[in-house]
Amino acid sequence: MNRKQELYVADFETTTDEKDCRVWGWGLTALKKDYLKINNSIESFLNHISMLKNPVIYFHNLKFDSEFILYYLLSNNYEFVKNPKDLKHKSFNCLKTDTGVIYSLQYMQGANLITIYDSLKILPFSVAVMAKTFNLDIKKGDIDYNKIRHENHQITEHERDYIINDVEIVKDSLNFMFDNKLKGITLASMCLNEYKSIISKRNFERWFPLIDDDKFCRESYKGGFTYVNPKFQNVVINEGTVFDVNSLYPAVMRYDKLPYGKPIPFDGEPNKDEHTFHDLFIVKISCSFELKEGYIPSIQMKNNGLFNSTEYLTSSNNYDVELYLTSVDYELFFEHYEVYGLNYLGGYYFKSSTTLFCDYIDKWTEVKIKATIEGNQGMRTLSKLMLNSLYGKFGLNPKSGLKEPYLSENNIVKWTPYDGEERATIYVPLASFVTSYARKLTIESAQQNYDRFIYADTDSIHLVGRHEPDNIEIDSVKLGKWKHEYYFKRGRFIRAKTYIEEKDDGHNHIACAGLPVKLHEKVNFDNFVSGFEVYGKLRPKKVSGGVVLEESTFKIKS
Repeated sequence: MNRKQELYVADFETTTDEKDCRVWGWGLTALKKDYLKINNSIESFLNHISMLKNPVIYFHNLKFDSEFILYYLLSNNYEFVKNPKDLKHKSFNCLKTDTGVIYSLQYMQGANLITIYDSLKILPFSVAVMAKTFNLDIKKGDIDYNKIRHENHQITEHERDYIINDVEIVKDSLNFMFDNKLKGITLASMCLNEYKSIISKRNFERWFPLIDDDKFCRESYKGGFTYVNPKFQNVVINEGTVFDVNSLYPAVMRYDKLPYGKPIPFDGEPNKDEHTFHDLFIVKISCSFELKEGYIPSIQMKNNGLFNSTEYLTSSNNYDVELYLTSVDYELFFEHYEVYGLNYLGGYYFKSSTTLFCDYIDKWTEVKIKATIEGNQGMRTLSKLMLNSLYGKFGLNPKSGLKEPYLSENNIVKWTPYDGEERATIYVPLASFVTSYARKLTIESAQQNYDRFIYADTDSIHLVGRHEPDNIEIDSVKLGKWKHEYYFKRGRFIRAKTYIEEKDDGHNHIACAGLPVKLHEKVNFDNFVSGFEVYGKLRPKKVSGGVVLEESTFKIKS
């Protein structure tokens, strides 16, 4: 059924008392017209939006706000349906994956369809950062979140201004995206739709057909290379330098040979001479291996209880293991490891091309350069998002484990898993090869500077000393080349994504997975060590009525 839909942005302000968890304030604004409503309860919000004609409403971080809506719906006997096509009066559907990601919430009130999306899936920033990123005239305000606000609280002028700023910032940022004719409910889907519009739907279907053995190829799909050299782990490093790749993934998509078309299966060992026009492959092998002396490890083992899934392995510990490798990873594997008991278990050949993404990457690179020259921060940010968020969509997993909400005995929204319908894949070999090339560039660049190499994180390398690295091309602008970021006077690297560097200007660069940015001010070079603890990290706690954020202690584990 086609429905004319108006777009809105909403935001909830909620109490922090787990014994009195509720919405005390909300704001709603329309994207394309002069419209603003503010009130003080979940009931008034839901009553209001039920009078709008098939509204589409964006919340920023729907995972939080949806808890209050779901609690209300379940408490008022709305029925959950697994298929949105089955929606009827007083029924709802919530698309939540088995990993806890919420994409949408829909429910019917009479014949009216209310659709709720997460703007965080389009704009991956906090509201405060969003205002700076898009150089908006309005900035995120501040209020006392812990102030006691009773039911029927009369919203103060200061609170009203705070609520208005929050919804207006998201509204202006979403309008920026939509005004550039981008369509989709996530950033990745926007990128894919944009790419299809550039190359044509016909070319897309011809280049990236459905493949018969997605599961096999998917085993070769892995993430970025993040690694601390054990030689420099948990020690103070005096004098260092940091280099980043200019647009790593876009550079790979622009210049490297990428797979397309129907793959050709093969048995045994790959032999590229047999298929002149199919010069890329994904292969399955079994073997044991040991890292060569003086080499950086490049292999992780996922879904294998014998190994830590996040650790780069120096040895298979005499076990024969199975590996699925792109031809890029395959070459790197034999360069870095001694391999024993090798058995070839077949694979697939692919045709390759270096022109699949030229028009898309060139378009958005040109937008980025122009925006940089003109000082247009909004367009520069948009171009960076469009350049970096396309490849991952090709790795869409057809398995869709989902969750169904229900009210527990103590009146808390809980979730139970169920199997969703299998989705059509896109073309996972493309995502596999993009990430393979990216890892190769970072690992080989680190290897070229092995004696100085401290740390790498996807598109960056951190090196001892201030002199330029060997055998890597340095350019502050060119796509895929290394740009110098900064020097540091001293640094300490505890583990992946957990390190501190004292820069020349006296400021600390802190990377600490799980530590909120607002707590960085409590970190200094001396206390940032294994076992460091700091209080004040907000952690969501499900309670009757919704969810509250309670303060907890963050600790850097050994």
